[in-house]
Amino acid sequence: MCQIFDEIFRKGREEGFKEGEAKQIIRIYQKQQMAAGEILEELISELKIPMKQAQKYIGMFGAEDYWSTR
Repeated sequence: MCQIFDEIFRKGREEGFKEGEAKQIIRIYQKQQMAAGEILEELISELKIPMKQAQKYIGMFGAEDYWSTR
């Protein structure tokens, strides 16, 4: 039973780290006024994640007004 909790904790922690990295990548590239598509590509490349997950992170951490102008 402890192994199950350890595995759940480990996966949650890994996801939290990825979310933190994604947030930083998005903010840095927004400040550089990089196009939304380029930021998406950077997330996929840097974090080694699928497109759907990168889009989720953009939805979570991207500023609405930024994305509507790109």
